[in-house]
Amino acid sequence: MMSRVLVTGAAGFIGSHLVDALLGRGVRVVGLDRRRVGEHALADENLAEAVGSPLFTPYCLDLAVDQLDDLVAGCDTVFHLAARPGVRPSWSRESLDYTQTNVLGTHRLLEACTRQGVRRRVVASSSSVSGPADRPSRDEDPTCPVSPYGVSKLAAEQLCLAYARRADSPLSAVALRYFTVYGPRQRPDMAIDRILYRGMWPVGAAAARTLGPW
Repeated sequence: MMSRVLVTGAAGFIGSHLVDALLGRGVRVVGLDRRRVGEHALADENLAEAVGSPLFTPYCLDLAVDQLDDLVAGCDTVFHLAARPGVRPSWSRESLDYTQTNVLGTHRLLEACTRQGVRRRVVASSSSVSGPADRPSRDEDPTCPVSPYGVSKLAAEQLCLAYARRADSPLSAVALRYFTVYGPRQRPDMAIDRILYRGMWPVGAAAARTLGPW
């Protein structure tokens, strides 16, 4: 049993579900997000159950700029889900934030993990590292991202693996390449959310939201 873990991106879609699952197993969870509980509507909604648990401690920090050693100290495992998402927006004037958040933030977190002797690291990657394909993707396929977002996620993967491969490193790393993840709390710009809640679901948006988990 993991005694204390850090979840970055804790207020997000997948991160908040992970927090709830860990708390349900009696794990002490440190939840990091740039959205502050009590001041951000999405954080309040997604972490509504977690904030009532004595096992949960929320922090509002930016991985790319804030001090992280105290945050990871004493953690057995870090689940790194914090990232700037979205393929199309990564081509906009905000593209540099993908490098800042997804690459620099990951690098600084790895440095803190190394200094504090964290043993395990699980990083949320993306199917966007694979690039276009004419058949179902396999783990052993070569990577070929075709967007700044995909490049930033692949860089984060490779940073984690590079730190884990160091002979003097206590850190092990696993990268999970998520494809089409959907369910309660998903981002409203995702295709499945738009289909279900914006006029294409036959029972209508209001009724669809009462159906519960899919």
